[in-house]
Amino acid sequence: MILRMALVSAMFVLTFGLLHGASYTAIGYGNTIDEAKNEALVTLASQLSSRVRSTQRVVIKETTAGKRSEESQLFVHDAQVDTSLELLGVRLDAGRLGGDGRYQINAFLDEQALPLYLGALGEVKRYIDDIERRELARLSYGEQQMLLLQLLRRYEEFETYATISRALDGQAVVPELERTKAGVELDYWNLLSQEAEALQLERTQLQDALSNAQMRDAASLQLQAVMAEINKNQAAQQVWQEEQVRQQQESLQRTGIQIQAIALGMQRRAEQAVRRAATEQQQQDPLAQISAIEQKKQAFRAIEDDMIEQIAQQRAKIDQRYAAQIEEERGRPYRAGEMLAGRPTEAAQRFRLERLDDIRRMQDDEVTQMERQLRDSASPALQQLKNEIVDGYKHLEKTTFALDSIQDSVMIKVGAYNGLRNSWPVAIRLSILNQPIPIDLYVPFESMTGERVPDLGAESARRHEEYERYLDSVDLFEAYFSTADIALTGSISYRIYVGENPSEYGVVVESVTLRRTDTGETIYSHKDSEAMDRVMYYRHDPAIPVEHWYTSRLTQYHRSEIRKAENALSKSQRREALNAMMEKSTLNQSRMAMVTAGLTFARMEGSAISYPFTLGFEATYRMPFSNRLRLGFGMDLIQMAPEMGITVYGTIELMFPLYDFPRAKPYGSAGLMGFVRGMFGMWYEGTDEEKMEGPHGLATLATGVRYVTPGMWLEQRVSVVLAGLHQGEFSTLVGIGVRIP
Repeated sequence: MILRMALVSAMFVLTFGLLHGASYTAIGYGNTIDEAKNEALVTLASQLSSRVRSTQRVVIKETTAGKRSEESQLFVHDAQVDTSLELLGVRLDAGRLGGDGRYQINAFLDEQALPLYLGALGEVKRYIDDIERRELARLSYGEQQMLLLQLLRRYEEFETYATISRALDGQAVVPELERTKAGVELDYWNLLSQEAEALQLERTQLQDALSNAQMRDAASLQLQAVMAEINKNQAAQQVWQEEQVRQQQESLQRTGIQIQAIALGMQRRAEQAVRRAATEQQQQDPLAQISAIEQKKQAFRAIEDDMIEQIAQQRAKIDQRYAAQIEEERGRPYRAGEMLAGRPTEAAQRFRLERLDDIRRMQDDEVTQMERQLRDSASPALQQLKNEIVDGYKHLEKTTFALDSIQDSVMIKVGAYNGLRNSWPVAIRLSILNQPIPIDLYVPFESMTGERVPDLGAESARRHEEYERYLDSVDLFEAYFSTADIALTGSISYRIYVGENPSEYGVVVESVTLRRTDTGETIYSHKDSEAMDRVMYYRHDPAIPVEHWYTSRLTQYHRSEIRKAENALSKSQRREALNAMMEKSTLNQSRMAMVTAGLTFARMEGSAISYPFTLGFEATYRMPFSNRLRLGFGMDLIQMAPEMGITVYGTIELMFPLYDFPRAKPYGSAGLMGFVRGMFGMWYEGTDEEKMEGPHGLATLATGVRYVTPGMWLEQRVSVVLAGLHQGEFSTLVGIGVRIP
């Protein structure tokens, strides 16, 4: 009962910290300063763990006022701390001597230490990711075991740091791991089992080799080494099994008699459900379909190879026969009528060459006819096999296969409850087409139990009652998972697709469903929308390259993704090139002067439209803090016969790249830029009395494009008057600009 209350209190303190942030303080007493310090640190550690172990080692990295950080290792008995618990940034005061003659020291841990834990989380995650990216299958069993055990320790560190980080600040952003500790535990056990099978097989082979006198000495030495490895493997399996039993007993110790009874009932119902399901028919293995397809491919290749060999043999016979005829024709003596002065006439020689050409044509015709006959004779069988192979591909890809953990080799392990996620980690390990497939996921508390996580936001007696019921539910399912042989059952649906390489098949897991065995209730169901991106490949041996007949959905998807990636890369490269163009001082000059000329379209009295000629000059300057922004001033002269108008204005302009010509000739580099500008100024207008009237306010919006080269701009602009005396008038201008030194 005392243990139970201590557990509730510790988890309550931790959860309150998760919700509100926390500053943890602990007081230690002792006959000496060191005893008081140790008690304060242990008491502080006990507030941050909800696990109970009989013997602990607590590592505390403390920061004492006026001193550098120190590390303490404490061995604690019957304390509520985790074996891997490491506290960072603990602060201690100087301590004081109390009236009872005992020393008192205060230990503190608050949000100031949060960056230390977040930094440690990042380091641990990088370490875990580095190991999980390695191809462990290529390493020896010993190396794989070492790395998996390192992973387990790192997962424990990660859980500790994450728990304390959330306790210090409930809003802290804690990184997440893709896999689970339960998955690593399952991988480690599978590795021990695989090693045991391999060693037993090797032992059997070596024992057989002892009967051979020539191999006896070497086999005897190897057998001794193998027996040592077998003993080592058995010891590792025993240690692992003892650890699982210890965890199971520990889980039961945390529960009351009533909860144990409920868990036992759940276990019995689960066993009954397993027995019922074991009698059902198993679904066909897709390997049978693949084997049938591959046998037809081998038959196709055998017929084709035999046809090619027969053609080669018959061609050799034909070539040999006609070679003899050609040699005979060449060696045949000319007749008397073909001779002149002891030499064959030109006509006789030409006739002899034509005769040789006729023989060669006859040879080619016979070879062609022979090949056609042999190919035609094999064609029906080859075409039928080809159609059956393609139909087999289509049928294979249309079929949705399923594995069930009761009937098939699917292993499911439920890890310890994760209070940060309010969920149980579940690791699933299965094999499809001899390809191992790991699946790690989390099942929320609500889905597993059918209850909700209590809202602990308000202080009330009801809050404590709800929280204790929540803890009871967690304890119940922890006990159920640790005692039931098959606590959860699951089914996995997957598809098989034809790969791009010879005799290659891609395995795509599409959905995962988990059920509670005791009730049959579905507690987790997920259909992976990105399943095509996670493919495990199986290659049949021997590989027969006929996949060019058929393009699978998987290949089409991957080619589409490659095109999308290439297009995205092309767009990215294009954006980078355009942005680089804005950075080039040779194209985007600091100072530019420009002369413009064009027409202004103005509506006159009587609805008549005039087209006055405009001539202008302007200068602009690129702002140092932005290569896209320019300021400037200018003046336009507008000839409106017989009057004349003058505009003086200032400009603000925004430029943006449109296209770059990296090898433009003869400039070496050039580009096309667009711009939008505002023009604000004054308008002066001539009158019949030959004097100027004004000024009148003017606001104009302009846009256009300019072709830029080193030292020169060519511009096309359209502008419209937004406000002022000539509102609504617009102009179209061309300009040429040069760099101002």
